[in-house]
Amino acid sequence: MNTWFRDFRRRYLPRKIKWFAVDLLSIGRRLQSRDRVLPNFLIIGAQKSGTTYLMSALNQSPCVVAPALKEIHYFDVNYRKGARWYRALFPSQQEMAASQVQTGARAITGEASPFYMYYPHTAERAQALNPEFRIIAVLRDPTDRAISHYYHSRAWGYETLPIADAFAAEESRLAPEKARVLKDPHYNSRSLSVFSYVDRGHYINQLKQWEQYFGKDRMLILDSRELFENPQHTLERVCQFLEIPAFRYSGGASKNITSGKAGISPDLCAEIDRQFERSNEELYAYTGIRF
Repeated sequence: MNTWFRDFRRRYLPRKIKWFAVDLLSIGRRLQSRDRVLPNFLIIGAQKSGTTYLMSALNQSPCVVAPALKEIHYFDVNYRKGARWYRALFPSQQEMAASQVQTGARAITGEASPFYMYYPHTAERAQALNPEFRIIAVLRDPTDRAISHYYHSRAWGYETLPIADAFAAEESRLAPEKARVLKDPHYNSRSLSVFSYVDRGHYINQLKQWEQYFGKDRMLILDSRELFENPQHTLERVCQFLEIPAFRYSGGASKNITSGKAGISPDLCAEIDRQFERSNEELYAYTGIRF
């Protein structure tokens, strides 16, 4: 009973309260205005690769008007709530116009939801709502990302297995969930989100799916190492892609990532690395980014 209560308090209750509050916010904002805009860009992932850092840094631009919530998760877990719910979480046309008058430059808005890149139906849904979205992906060494993802799931109480056992169990955990999600697009799979340690690291498959709906010219693919080591240069690339003026990044954005291979068995790291060999080579041919 104590374990159940701990899990409810730690995982389920905060999530339920959060989305209930967001639903109320959406209703209120819809009553205030009917002319809210859709985002210009989506930061689609990968999870634990720097999406929070990039969004926080971009919000320092005077041309970027932030949404009411960073991770809106509309195109994955909140899709049933409808486009009006989604649109209500973005600025009004008046807010965008005021920003443009203040800066003398184009005003844009966007969001970052790192499950978008991996979830099977998001690219099609996003294209159906707005084929003009600009798509940004941030990629991290997939082995580092997988290990970081494990510790994230462990910290939140979703994962109880030791790391080697969790990785060994991944395929059997995910197979029925992936089949059900593909069969029922409205099924929300928590397991698909929290246990997809290695599967999420096969970036090439996910990027090609997004390219199918948006074209490669509407996609910007970033290396998280460059983002963290030289954020100013990376942000200038992002601004050019989004067609807004570059700005001077003042620092302070939260990275919100956990450590990678440190403290992990070299044999386990080598085994995970081997699982990514083929997809990493395909990714290099596609993006020029080598892991």
